Amino acid sequence: MNIFFTRNYKYSKYDSLEIVRDEFKDLTNRKWHDCADNITGKFNEDDSFQLTHKWSFSVIRWIETSPAYINGTIKTEDNRTLIQIGIRPNSMFVLFFYGLIVYFIYNLFQPNIFSDEVVVFKIIFIPFFNLILYAIMMSYTSGLRKNFEQAMRLWKTD
Repeated sequence: MNIFFTRNYKYSKYDSLEIVRDEFKDLTNRKWHDCADNITGKFNEDDSFQLTHKWSFSVIRWIETSPAYINGTIKTEDNRTLIQIGIRPNSMFVLFFYGLIVYFIYNLFQPNIFSDEVVVFKIIFIPFFNLILYAIMMSYTSGLRKNFEQAMRLWKTD
C-alpha cells in the first residue's frame, strides 16, 4: 500500500488468454439492472481494464463518482493467464483524509491549546473521524476486490 492507499494484487488462471478476455468482456458488458456482482467497467483492446462499483455517489462526469477503482492488465505466462490489478479508493476520500491530518496538526500547535474547549474537542475527535474515513476507504476497496475475485473466480498468487 502506498500513500494514496493503492494496493497491488496478482492473480493467475489456468485458462487461455482468449477465455479470460471473454470473461472480462462478459463482465463489462452486463446490463445496468444485472446486480449480481455489483461491478462494471471497461475492457480495452490492449488487455487493460478499469472496473468499479456499479452504483456510484453521483452522475457528475468530471469528478470521480465511484468509491473505489480497479485498474489492471492481463497477460500470459507459461500455461496460465496472469491478471495484475491495482485497487485504490476515490481520490476525494484520500484528499479529505490528508486534509484532516493537516487540520489536526494545525490545531495541535495553536497557542493556549487547552484553554479553548472547541480546540480540545477538535483534537479529540479529528483522529476518530480519520479512523472512520480510513475504515470506509478500506471497506470499499476490499469489497470491490472481493466482488472482482468472485466474478472472475480468482485466487491470489502473491
